[in-house]
Amino acid sequence: ADDSDETTMDSDGRMWAPASSAMGLSPFDGSMHAISVVSPGQYIRSENYNSVYYISGGMRRPFWDAQSFFTYADSWSDVTWVTDATLVTLQLGTPMLPKAGVVLVKVASDPKVYAVETDSDGSPELRWIPTEMVAMDLYGATWADYVLDVEATTMGWYADGSDMDASDDVDMSVMKTRAGIAMLVMGM
Repeated sequence: ADDSDETTMDSDGRMWAPASSAMGLSPFDGSMHAISVVSPGQYIRSENYNSVYYISGGMRRPFWDAQSFFTYADSWSDVTWVTDATLVTLQLGTPMLPKAGVVLVKVASDPKVYAVETDSDGSPELRWIPTEMVAMDLYGATWADYVLDVEATTMGWYADGSDMDASDDVDMSVMKTRAGIAMLVMGM
């Protein structure tokens, strides 16, 4: 049973998830803490661990990095804080990579640029943009503003999709620029 069904704000301006009546051990220091109530679709983090997670299917899926988080959210205030003991009650899932349709990605050591999409199973996939002309046709003259450099190690989490071509449909209204994401990361 929940002690409260509403989040609370602490003196530091952090939004905290309500506590349940269940208790658990903190993996940080072994002390007992109430298990926080979390919901699917929520972004969470705990006091002693910096990772931000997305709650999905009873799992906590870590964001690969801050720029990946901001392809989903628009502010750090979108994150709800939970007790450290809550983390161990949630199975660790696959990492949250940049959100499909929001940015283009590339690895610093490779000039190839990819659109991030999801395949028919909902899994992340990369679609190579083979020429600058295709990039301009799809994303406009400032297409490069939407490109994020990602770590090479993220590429193995994606399936290979078909190459993009000028006839593909893209929704520019949901896209975020690299500069816009950088400002969100810095809290501006």
